[in-house]
Amino acid sequence: MIQRKGYRFRLEPDGGERQKLARFGGAARWVWNQALAEQKARLAAGERSAGYAEMCRWLALWRHAPETAWLAQVHSQVLQQALKDLDRAILDQGWGAFRSLLAYKLAERGGKLVLVDPKYTSQRCSECGHTCPENRPSQAVFACVRCGLRLHADHNAARNILRAAGYAVSACGGIGQRPPDDAGTRGEAA
Repeated sequence: MIQRKGYRFRLEPDGGERQKLARFGGAARWVWNQALAEQKARLAAGERSAGYAEMCRWLALWRHAPETAWLAQVHSQVLQQALKDLDRAILDQGWGAFRSLLAYKLAERGGKLVLVDPKYTSQRCSECGHTCPENRPSQAVFACVRCGLRLHADHNAARNILRAAGYAVSACGGIGQRPPDDAGTRGEAA
């Protein structure tokens, strides 16, 4: 029998350790803010955002610059972690920015972005609606265990997404139109 125990610890740094932690935290915050300002300036100039490797090159320059030489007193891993956290935050924003841009461009052309929850679209049968993991015997094959429908898995998922977005999918696999008042891309078939 495995016995697991948990312990609770409270770290109480002494004066010197407390000062070092404050210095590390302050330096990491400064690097985060400086890198964020650099990223904003790049975007304002129409340039792409810098990746983690490029931000690390900035960090090396900052650590060697006379006005920010105090950064050299902090472990580089602490400062690099701040850059990794910033990079992750930027990458996480990528899909949201893409969705906003796509919605804007569609609206500009008279279209409308329809968001669909992708949950279970690869396991749900586009013919009978039966949903279960066994409907996907492999990555590429969809085979409904209830009605026997066999399609390429991506084709089946695409039909489910279209149906969820309000498009009619005909029995022979064609895509019908949405009602004009609820038009996606000008109400035309995709």
